[in-house]
Amino acid sequence: LIGQSDVDYVLAFGEYSRFIVDEIGKRAKNVEAWHFETLELLNKKLKQIIKSSGLVLVKGSRAMKMERVISFLENSL
Repeated sequence: LIGQSDVDYVLAFGEYSRFIVDEIGKRAKNVEAWHFETLELLNKKLKQIIKSSGLVLVKGSRAMKMERVISFLENSL
């Protein structure tokens, strides 16, 4: 389904999210997907690709504390 959407990028963080990136690579050639070992690396890539008019969905478990990505976005734009 993601290959039929308007999604351009998927940035994944966390031990198991690498499997999501692998499947996107196999099934959705029009979507660029990356897996990051650290949140700092994810934020660095996010800053490179984000546009002020873009839409960002931050999704993750509470254990991953993804609100850190939201804080990064709020302070970087």
